[in-house]
Amino acid sequence: MFFSSRRNPAGFWRRVTAFILDIAIILVLAVVINSIFKKHGNLYSDIMAVIYLIIVPIVWNGYTVGKRLLGIRIERLSGKRVSIITMILRYIGFAIYIATFGIAFIISIIMMIFRCDNRSLHDLIAGTCVNQN
Repeated sequence: MFFSSRRNPAGFWRRVTAFILDIAIILVLAVVINSIFKKHGNLYSDIMAVIYLIIVPIVWNGYTVGKRLLGIRIERLSGKRVSIITMILRYIGFAIYIATFGIAFIISIIMMIFRCDNRSLHDLIAGTCVNQN
């Protein structure tokens, strides 16, 4: 199962569109949470974002809502399901993007466009790939 899907990496625009959908979902949920919990809304919406980006793919076999809608999912190179460690490592990659003032992000975009497996920096860090179903 894994090796057959591994030959079908998700393209750059499909990944970007899924990410935009996920961010839109997070923003809508954050607005709702912030309006309900006015005093600690930011804390709760931050916790919700972490749950969505890290826990949902673990529980939902590599999918977020955006990835599911676009027919792509996060997979480990080993063929095993994504784990909490895997997902934390993926999002350490996003922290690197911020720490390098976006330079690593630009490098990651170039990697996704030009690598034959479309893996980005955060995929390399976590040992993952994003494949089409």
